[in-house]
Amino acid sequence: IFGDIAGRMLWTGNREQANAVLSGLQERGVAAEGLIHGSATYPLALAWGEGVPLRYLLNGDKPQVVLIGLPRSRHDRLMHMQTDLATLGRVLLSVAAAYPGAVSIVSSADLSHTHTTQSPYGFHASAAEFDATVQAWAAAPTRDKLERMLAMQPTALACGTAGMCVLQTVLEAAPLPCRQLVYAAPTYFGMAVA
Repeated sequence: IFGDIAGRMLWTGNREQANAVLSGLQERGVAAEGLIHGSATYPLALAWGEGVPLRYLLNGDKPQVVLIGLPRSRHDRLMHMQTDLATLGRVLLSVAAAYPGAVSIVSSADLSHTHTTQSPYGFHASAAEFDATVQAWAAAPTRDKLERMLAMQPTALACGTAGMCVLQTVLEAAPLPCRQLVYAAPTYFGMAVA
């Protein structure tokens, strides 16, 4: 339960836009596959990782969504995926620019998982430094800060680093000011909203 968010929420997917993203990736040589959940109008059941940001971002509106999942290999191959992640960012910008309505690009993932010895991943001193760098990056996203995060990733073990690599490309092309940043490490992993 997260405030008034309990369990799953249903959202309508936008198959046309999902296909545009998939085609854009495949045309640029990125190994990407589409997943189908029911039919084109079947509601998507999203868990809290997607539902929480959508709930607070959208203020009660019910938009159509396109979900993009990154491969589990991003943990081990993150440095080798930089070109593909940048391409994903460019494709998202292209599809968003062609869409006639409003578009939000949201990356939702945990930060460092090594904040405490009680963690399933153990403790590492890089956790606090990694999350501090993420906060500095969110306030002013520069490539040098992203490079510092990438260097700490092998010990900080943050699920969200790949998403931040995508967002770096987006924010370089379409800079947005950070008006608010909230951070906490309530358990063994850190969380931030910007």
